[in-house]
Order: sequence, then structure tokens, then C-alpha cells
Amino acid sequence: METQFGYHIIKVTDHKDASTTPFAEVKERIITVLTQQKQTELAQEYFQTIKKEAKIVYPAGTVPAN
Repeated sequence: METQFGYHIIKVTDHKDASTTPFAEVKERIITVLTQQKQTELAQEYFQTIKKEAKIVYPAGTVPAN
């Protein structure tokens, strides 16, 4: 394989066949991840709403770019 740093030799030392994990084993993890994603999304929307409605006053010379 060639990269910007030159050629690299990769030696395969082990091979494992592809496998799948049963849904029952990962169901709770999937629910947790999706719940966290939704909570993050809702929190960001809430903060954007609050920010739009708020009257924010910054000290002179410290106004953020956005």
C-alpha cells in the first residue's frame, strides 16, 4: 500500500470470518444509543430556541463570531 509517506507492507496474522450478533444481545445497547441521540438533538433544539428568544448582552469587544 502506498501513502503520502511511502510504501507500507501489511502482514495479515489472523483472519476471522464475518459474523452477526443476535438482535436480542444488542437490543438494549441500540435503545440506549438511540435514546441518547434523541435527547442530544432535543437539547440542542431547546437551546437554540432559548438563544433566539433571549436578549444576550456581551461586554464590549467580546461578541462571538456566530
